[in-house]
Amino acid sequence: MSNESKKPETPAPNDSEASELDNRAAAQRPGQARSPRSAAPGASGGTGAPPCNTAPANCIEEGVKVLRWGIDSLYVSVPGELSHASEIRLKTRKEAAQTEEHEQRALAIYPYNDHIFQVSDKGKGRYKYLLRNHAYQIQVAGYGSTRLPLAHIQIRSEYLTSKGIKACCNEILDFSSSLGDTEGVIKSSRADLYCDFVSSLPFEQISVRDFVTRADYRPIHFKKNEFRGFSFGPGGDLVARWYDKTFEVIERPRDYLKQIWHKAGWNPDQAVQRLEFQFKRPKLTEHEIDTVSDLMKKLGPLWRYATQKWLKLTIPSQTDTTQSRWPVHPIWELLSGLEWQNDTGGTSKPVRNFNIPSDEKLFVFGLSTISSFMAREGITDPRQAFEEYYSQAKSYHLGKSFLTGTDMDGYLVEKAQNKARRFNVSWPGNKEKAQAQMNEAVAKAYANEKQTHDPGPWYDNDE
Repeated sequence: MSNESKKPETPAPNDSEASELDNRAAAQRPGQARSPRSAAPGASGGTGAPPCNTAPANCIEEGVKVLRWGIDSLYVSVPGELSHASEIRLKTRKEAAQTEEHEQRALAIYPYNDHIFQVSDKGKGRYKYLLRNHAYQIQVAGYGSTRLPLAHIQIRSEYLTSKGIKACCNEILDFSSSLGDTEGVIKSSRADLYCDFVSSLPFEQISVRDFVTRADYRPIHFKKNEFRGFSFGPGGDLVARWYDKTFEVIERPRDYLKQIWHKAGWNPDQAVQRLEFQFKRPKLTEHEIDTVSDLMKKLGPLWRYATQKWLKLTIPSQTDTTQSRWPVHPIWELLSGLEWQNDTGGTSKPVRNFNIPSDEKLFVFGLSTISSFMAREGITDPRQAFEEYYSQAKSYHLGKSFLTGTDMDGYLVEKAQNKARRFNVSWPGNKEKAQAQMNEAVAKAYANEKQTHDPGPWYDNDE
């Protein structure tokens, strides 16, 4: 069922609903509405996520400093058909992922240019194959599929921020063309538009009753006793979220975000709030958006629709119960007035492969085993502890080799090979082995086809 009603305004909740929703700090309301304002001059310029706009350090109005805004997540699809040869290649990698043999499972990778994709042992949804790394998650339809696009692709947020939409789209088209025949276009499946900002108005002073929205479902979010934010219309074709991004950055470190915020004038002591709208394919289609090119031309209109027609933060009136007549909150007027540029460039920051463990994980958490060994053995010298640990570990694995079939060196290499696959990094020789296995499978299939009938050009064209 749609999350929209026929009218943009919804009546205020009754007293019992309001009491339940407002079971937190008492609200302090501004005394009166202020005149509408837009973003400060020049707020749409600068650097940021693609197409991101980062506000200058002096962009402060109504107690708000806008740090950046743009597209956070982008999901696209590429119409086309998988070639026979690509089907065989992907099938061999999927079978390698399904095997119990560790050495073969480590070869369940799909190399392409600078990317090494981990191939899953299962598909996803109606798509037969699933490939992923730190840059993309790619679902690929099987050979002969006519009801699905060739590929459905998620561009991961940090990669999108670094490379920009244009560079990502070029990579997607090149990769998709290597898989089969395409129409040379990229269609928009989902786009998440966002704005990061700091505000002098705490969340505790905002009630869900203050919002006018077309969404029927409006949950509020807590983690333990900490209020995290609001959602509007979850599960629908348009979803809004207003939440504390700082919590997320603490729980799931995003150093690149901190760098961009800092450049825009952020103080680490400040909480960063994010207003975000998730537009799914049906909603994009309503706004006559089909391709990524269409999307880029309508970022401003989409944002204004979301912040002026679909959701608004208001200042409740003590005398008027009709929400449609309540004045719009000055903070919301500033946010809804952001100017959007058709900027497809990135930030030129190195992309961190988040699948690779950080130095902290390796050299702080990783030393936990050694410190436990030192405590157990009563060893005070760390170097002596490393040497003794190595010696005892080698003896332990040697003693179990008649069961496992490998010693410590073999065990470590086996684990490292499979972790290299999960980390989307190259292990010496594996890329070449995987490519050789795929080529061998294609050549064998071609030979079998040739024995029965002329296979046509499918083999030669894909090579």
